[in-house]
Amino acid sequence: MWGVTDDSAEKAQRFLSDNHRPPPTLMDRGRSVFKKYKIEGIPVIILIGRDGKVAQFWKGVQCEKDIQAALEVVLR
Repeated sequence: MWGVTDDSAEKAQRFLSDNHRPPPTLMDRGRSVFKKYKIEGIPVIILIGRDGKVAQFWKGVQCEKDIQAALEVVLR
């Protein structure tokens, strides 16, 4: 699991520290990931299957139970 942000490094680090976020976070200064997946707001969760295709795309905060269920299907 990876986080992606287009914020400045300082702002991203402050957010991650303040909110105890464990996933590694990648900087997307050119917004190429945002453009590729047509992300217009955050949070967004994109689950990519073993085949490299988008298996799930969620906008907004999601229930951990729903994410876990989708992960189990994709990882079979």
